[in-house]
Amino acid sequence: MIQKLHPLHSKLLGIVCLAMFSLAVSTSPVKAQQPPEDEQFKPLRSDVGIVGLSAKLHWYNFYSPFQDEMNSNTELELQFRNIRMLSSHVGVGYKAFASVYMTGFFEGAGIDAAAIGPMLRYYLLETTRWQPYLQGSALIGYNLALADALGANTGEGVGFRTALRAGLTYKVTNAFGIFLEAGPTWEYDSGFSLDAHALQVDFGIQLFLFN
Repeated sequence: MIQKLHPLHSKLLGIVCLAMFSLAVSTSPVKAQQPPEDEQFKPLRSDVGIVGLSAKLHWYNFYSPFQDEMNSNTELELQFRNIRMLSSHVGVGYKAFASVYMTGFFEGAGIDAAAIGPMLRYYLLETTRWQPYLQGSALIGYNLALADALGANTGEGVGFRTALRAGLTYKVTNAFGIFLEAGPTWEYDSGFSLDAHALQVDFGIQLFLFN
């Protein structure tokens, strides 16, 4: 019985090896004709639009001495940026930002801050999948404080922000990517006097629009 099983195993193994060899031979010309992975991604050029979106969720829990109780605030910050490439390296556009808050458990809600302003982006390399860049922006809006909910800096009224960012985008497809930005932000009052500065990190998604 054992002697009969060995020839059977040998025949099955031979059939499997022959099938794998035939598959490799038949598919190798197709793989050879495909472009490398990096060449499948379109490089940036002058007719490309870039739309980015990031969201931040902040939750504060602080003590109110006047009411002798603990209060909580939940804040959702949304940032939208729209960029049009002028060349393979330089893009210009605008950035809009809004912050919506909720006090307690649906006790109150409203718009805490809102702003809009120009933006300039410079891509260092003409890469396809990984895209490092530098970015500068300026914002004008309402209640642009760079402080926490404890009220150390209320920033009420019209204010200004300027920011510098070093960013990196990873393209998942030609139309979709994720980005990470980090850099300093400066806050000014209506008289353009410096009130505060902070180091901020942004993470979000980007959509690439090829015409």
